Amino acid sequence: MRKLAIGLICLGMLACQSENKDKRNLDSAANANSASAADSLKYSYDSVKVVSKHVVSGEERFSDTTKAVITFPKFQEADLNKLVEDRVCRNASTPDRTFKTYQEVANNFVRGFDDYLSYNEDNIQTWFLDVNVDVILQNQALLALKFTQADYMGGAHPNSSFNYLNYDRQAKAVLTLDSILQPNTFSKLEAVAEQIFRKNEGLTPTQSLADAYFFDKDVFHLNANFTLTNSGIEFLYNPYEIKPYVAGTTKLVIPYTAIKDLIKPNSIIYRLNNNAGI
Repeated sequence: MRKLAIGLICLGMLACQSENKDKRNLDSAANANSASAADSLKYSYDSVKVVSKHVVSGEERFSDTTKAVITFPKFQEADLNKLVEDRVCRNASTPDRTFKTYQEVANNFVRGFDDYLSYNEDNIQTWFLDVNVDVILQNQALLALKFTQADYMGGAHPNSSFNYLNYDRQAKAVLTLDSILQPNTFSKLEAVAEQIFRKNEGLTPTQSLADAYFFDKDVFHLNANFTLTNSGIEFLYNPYEIKPYVAGTTKLVIPYTAIKDLIKPNSIIYRLNNNAGI
């Protein structure tokens, strides 16, 4: 019953997030003003929701059902809508199952619960899937998106993940670090990043990473989960990636001014606002 209560609390919190999407639809026009009106993308938020018909009750005052909700920005450009949907589907896919639409992802999640319930009739836990795609930065040069997924399928706690996608609006392509950095400079970027990481974590330059972190071979490394801000490259490590679940996410921002010699001269970074310092 305690697990059911935890699940219901999480569902309530996520439901509040979903309700806030209506407000975000109104706010999207204001967000678009990060660049001139002619350069701004116009979008609103839409969602797909699938609810299981099976109601789970633990006690008389506790009853709920499994839900899958996917909320995403809807652009005027069809290619951007496809890019976002494909990324959500890819994040949800497994080695033995792939998806092509939001609806398939939501349907499959709820169907999995219904199948599970068919041979676990005494189950008193509901599941949930909550996927949110947020526009976190957009201007003439860049569209930056954050994909947040929270899910619960039994166990001690829900799981969550946060992933970035950066789209070069001029090149009409997803950005990679290789498209930003000079050739053969990734190791130099990591060296700068490690200094910042150690400072953020209160570590000495030579202190071992073995005890408190999950880095491969106890050696610091950057992942590929990054976004571009107006002042630097922000990397994000998800729960369990380099720290225990209770530590949550870890963010690391590398200022452009610290790596200006590593950035390609014609990189998108030089087209972002407020970067005169590099």
